[in-house]
Amino acid sequence: MRWRALRCGSRLDDSPGIADADLARIRERGVRLDSHGSGSGLGLAIAGEMVEQADGRLVLENAQAGFRASILLPAA
Repeated sequence: MRWRALRCGSRLDDSPGIADADLARIRERGVRLDSHGSGSGLGLAIAGEMVEQADGRLVLENAQAGFRASILLPAA
């Protein structure tokens, strides 16, 4: 299968990114990493499920300047 990358969203900031232990669990339902109590912890879990239903992959990783989320979908 050929893949083409469609970056539908990315967050790049001057933070150190997300801790490796948190990256391992960030796609689980109900996981929230902020201390402000905002959000439900469902966004990345639901996004990942939707992308997988389209035979794609949601890649979450630390980048040089922060955090990056990429969506990879099969080429048509």
